[in-house]
Amino acid sequence: MNHIPNYPIESNRQFNQIQNQYRGNFDNGFQIVDNSRVIRPTENNFERAGGYDNAVRNLTSYDHTNAHEAMNRAAKSGNGVAFIVGSESTRDTQKLLDQMTELKKQNPGMEFVYLDKDKINADPAAGKWREWIQKTTGGDNLAFTSLQSVKAGPDGKPTMDRVVSTHWGGDIKDSLLDQNQYAKRFTGEHKDRFKFAAENPEAREGKPEGSGADAAKREADQTKPKEGSEAAQDVFGMSKAEREELHKPGNEEKLDRKNKELFNKAAEAARKAGLPLVVNFEGRGCQPCLAKKNEANPELEKALDGKAVMLNMDASEEATREFLAGHGMEVNSWPATGVFSVDKDNNLKLHGQLMGGYASRADLEKMPPEEVAQAMSLDRLQAGIAGSLPDAGQKMQRLKNAQTREKERSRQEPGSGLENLSPDQLRNRIMNTLLASEGSKGRAMADLAGAIERLAA
Repeated sequence: MNHIPNYPIESNRQFNQIQNQYRGNFDNGFQIVDNSRVIRPTENNFERAGGYDNAVRNLTSYDHTNAHEAMNRAAKSGNGVAFIVGSESTRDTQKLLDQMTELKKQNPGMEFVYLDKDKINADPAAGKWREWIQKTTGGDNLAFTSLQSVKAGPDGKPTMDRVVSTHWGGDIKDSLLDQNQYAKRFTGEHKDRFKFAAENPEAREGKPEGSGADAAKREADQTKPKEGSEAAQDVFGMSKAEREELHKPGNEEKLDRKNKELFNKAAEAARKAGLPLVVNFEGRGCQPCLAKKNEANPELEKALDGKAVMLNMDASEEATREFLAGHGMEVNSWPATGVFSVDKDNNLKLHGQLMGGYASRADLEKMPPEEVAQAMSLDRLQAGIAGSLPDAGQKMQRLKNAQTREKERSRQEPGSGLENLSPDQLRNRIMNTLLASEGSKGRAMADLAGAIERLAA
């Protein structure tokens, strides 16, 4: 079905371009008439505590945070993906979950993604999902299902193809099964074009991904300076060998000095390029940090290329944390990631939220849906960074433009170049200023203030 009564039906009809689906007639009451079939939406009755969560878990582990994994599975099996929109209070959700669970048992190849409206509304990183749900359902309080086929994107990765059919209410088992034949056919048209990322056996077993020579090479590649950009290097961090050496007992001061050195270099590169600074805070002996470094950081590096400078910083030492606090950033737990603008004194301003924690793909597969929705997955991390970049980028660009104007003014105006003068030269400049004619007093006094400031430094 495609509509619920007592709402703007005609506007919803425009949103839901239904293919191979019913053409129903609507009455003016609390029911939808589809030829001989009448849908009367029902309220949910999850009697036992946790009944709703268990019903969702019985159907699927895929939600708005890991929907891409459902698309991968559908591409491999040649099926479509059914996106179900509901919540504990959305009418017909209980009936729909029960029917879809039964349908999945009979057809194990079908993939389902459950989109809990309440959880999506509470997730600041789920803006695109909220927009899609609003556009697709018009805000109606009735369970909704969109069956979509999967295609190969430009890079071969599975992505959404087309809407095969849309269905309202809970009594849709037969109609959804009928429409899945079209979803399978459309997905099958791309079977020779799909490309899947190779799975790491160690990661599937819950071990940290990236041990051995391959991981060492990958990490070395991640820390190599990039060429051809305005800032010769836009990813800063320690190599694995360097980190292991500095983590040895007795090297605490060396580790702190290295962190400060990396911070200052990264901040300078960000200012020079006029780009935000994305900092990944890590710590000694932190397994989530290791999983994030091996799984997420390479993806972040690719996504941020040309958009931000990235710093991987060890926050284990108290001296390092005090140093960061002195520059406007307090860090008490890790892993954590933040998007910052940096002023001329290397003071940080956080844009958006500091995103703490990290759940690897292997971790997400073991979590119940209610925990997955709250976990800091790669997708959620990328969405949080992307949402904060524009504001930080504008601030950094304004700072760069101001610095450019100041340099240009210093080249053109008399009394410039104070930073290059020796103390004796500065004292002479002060004397000349004091003896300046009345007509040039304004500029001279500004020059005097700058010279005094330089002497004080």
